[in-house]
Amino acid sequence: MAGIATELVDALHDHVGDSLRTVGHHSADEWTFDYVRDELQDAYDEGDLDAIAEELALNELESDYQERLYELGDLGATVRLFDRGSVVHVPTAPATGYLVSLDDDADVNARDIIALVHEHDA
Repeated sequence: MAGIATELVDALHDHVGDSLRTVGHHSADEWTFDYVRDELQDAYDEGDLDAIAEELALNELESDYQERLYELGDLGATVRLFDRGSVVHVPTAPATGYLVSLDDDADVNARDIIALVHEHDA
């Protein structure tokens, strides 16, 4: 996973520049930050990581329901918009996926982020 993660971080940084905040990946019982911008290094402790991983796992449990509810096909990602940025979660397998966080000034389409994740996860 380390090689994939490094390539993905490089591709994302090339695409969004300094607006890239964090990149992480998770599996059923493990969460890893692959990139955290320097000034954000102290923003997340182990408890924060565990809470994020738990929240992502809970959201994945709802994806089948959401796919049936909206009738738009497979749920390819979840995007959360906040005052100071956005978070894109891209599931790549059951209980596995990537999280990409961007500053609010990032000029990027979420589908571009999703495509980059899938391109480097293949």
